[in-house]
Amino acid sequence: MASDRELVIQLQRHLGDWNPHEECNGMHEPKGLSTAYNDQGQLIALHLCSLGLTQVPEEVWQFSSLQTLFLANNQLRSLPAELGNLSMMQELSLYNNQLRSLPAELGNLSMMQELTLETNQLRSLPAELGNLSRLQALHLQNNQLRSLPAELGNLSSLQWLDLENNLLRELPADVGKLSSLETLGLGRNQLCELPPEIGQLSSLQHLYLDKNQLRELPPEIGNLSSLQALELDTNQLYELPPEIGNLSSLESICLINNQIRFLPPEIGNLSSLAGLGLDENQLCELPPEIGLLSSLESLRLRTNQLRKLPPEVGKLSRLRFLLADTNQLCELPPEIGQLSSLLWLSLTNNLLRELPPEIGNLSRLTCLGLDNNQLRSLPANVGQLTRLERIELENNPLQFPPAEIVAQGMPAIRAYLQTWNTR
Repeated sequence: MASDRELVIQLQRHLGDWNPHEECNGMHEPKGLSTAYNDQGQLIALHLCSLGLTQVPEEVWQFSSLQTLFLANNQLRSLPAELGNLSMMQELSLYNNQLRSLPAELGNLSMMQELTLETNQLRSLPAELGNLSRLQALHLQNNQLRSLPAELGNLSSLQWLDLENNLLRELPADVGKLSSLETLGLGRNQLCELPPEIGQLSSLQHLYLDKNQLRELPPEIGNLSSLQALELDTNQLYELPPEIGNLSSLESICLINNQIRFLPPEIGNLSSLAGLGLDENQLCELPPEIGLLSSLESLRLRTNQLRKLPPEVGKLSRLRFLLADTNQLCELPPEIGQLSSLLWLSLTNNLLRELPPEIGNLSRLTCLGLDNNQLRSLPANVGQLTRLERIELENNPLQFPPAEIVAQGMPAIRAYLQTWNTR
């Protein structure tokens, strides 16, 4: 029987211009030599990326000690049953091939820890995939999967599951059994609902559900006590369940481009929330409990139907970015002047006729967007905003300061307003 080094020489002859001593430097390819051996001279790593392979060379299936195999950026359409012979395999990458199915023998690779099948043409997964009890990361984004086998729930060690950009319309209830799962990527699918069992993912920290067709969230979503990031943009949500307030570890939630008309008062319970994205919804008002978000740093409210902001917004002492363009705001509460950390305030495309004098208290403000409103004057104490670098005032019937001052930019506006402050 040929040794592994002899098989590599044979493989090199078979492949022609492949050099086992060269480094791999392509995208989605590991850095390092194309081959690696253990102390016994057994091949443990093999990189055959970007070689235009339409099938895996027969020699590969003879490397019984192989732990890492990279076959990314080839033209593989199928894998033989011999794949199951590589019982020591820990990491297998088949990124960017043309695979339409996987052999059942994949389930024999009981040592597997990371499996990359991203950017193929997979339409289904074998039930035997559930045998990979040591698997920690499974990359399946950019395929054509319409469903998932129930056996997926047997992957008790799985921490990372990426299914972005497939054709999934539902998830099996067994997904709730993935007790070690920390990151679940489901963006760019066709999901209309989530199973209640998703609430059993007690270790989940990041949940990506953007660009689906979700109309509601199950109340059980509130059981995800470890969740830190929740992406829900570009769905069809019209409300949030009150249980959303139970997500005490949540740091960011993106709800951009939905149909949400109101927020539940329980939103105020999200004491760890730093980022709240609500652009492009149908909000008419914000609940006063918004002021309880003591960790909030970014609040995005663009393109809604807001007519006013609640006074409680002034309690957001850590808020740095407040973006409320393209609403129907007629006035701002005086309490807005209490936002001592605010850097960026954008209010373009509203119906503002005046600004409260308290806006002059925003000592850290660097940008103030006020284009396309109905402002006739600026409060003189805007001249106190020494850090303000940019102010946008186009398409306002502004008389104070006069147009010739505004045309000179912020330094001239500040100087002009400061002269009025000293009178």
